[in-house]
Amino acid sequence: MGITTKVIIPNQPERGQGYNPFAGVDRQKLSVLLDWVKLDVKWRQKVAGSSSFWFYTLLTPKEWLNDTHLEWFRSDIICMMDDVFTQMWTAKYSEFLDSPANPDGSACWISIPRRHIVIWDSDVVYTKDEEIAKTVKPIAHMLSYMLHMLSPGEDRELYTVDFTHERVSQSRVPQNKQSGDCRVYFVKYIECHALGMPFPSHDMCDKNIKTIRSQMATEIFVETNINGTEKRLYKHLNVYD
Repeated sequence: MGITTKVIIPNQPERGQGYNPFAGVDRQKLSVLLDWVKLDVKWRQKVAGSSSFWFYTLLTPKEWLNDTHLEWFRSDIICMMDDVFTQMWTAKYSEFLDSPANPDGSACWISIPRRHIVIWDSDVVYTKDEEIAKTVKPIAHMLSYMLHMLSPGEDRELYTVDFTHERVSQSRVPQNKQSGDCRVYFVKYIECHALGMPFPSHDMCDKNIKTIRSQMATEIFVETNINGTEKRLYKHLNVYD
């Protein structure tokens, strides 16, 4: 799975009221972003690894997002696992079951109390249910194993069986019909769920993907003061706490 999320605070309808994830792009903010990108003298050359190329990828329809784009969506509601952690976790999992690398992915809502994984797929017809089951098995098994080992003795028996899973039907999840924007859809699935709102198919669609990408890029740039590939420092987070 390309993106893994965990619910920290139960999803409530009243959360996030006042913010519309499909409000459209603020043209003034977009102009500020584009002016900043052009400060890079090599921005037209699209140099891989540069901040200007990072934003170019995020802004451009059909350009595949990478894991560094997804890691900026931090909040008190969802935990986004860093790419380094998920890579190490997958590598360690080879001691249990084979989990070959997969460039595709889906957004997952993992409910620990229910021991259940809900999968939101932007192209349901692309992958068979059997393939989804095989792909999600490492996560379903590892989560149960991890909770079993970390739980106090009296609770360990609650986590002796793999997490169950379901993939939501395409009639309930907006579908990405043009190739290249699936990860944008994944982020929007997670964002809507965190805000306690349904997935609006009339807003979340390929026709609006340029506007959706522009809104995402400008909000990351303006609201978080993150400049693309700039190194992040989370002084308040200690990995050993």
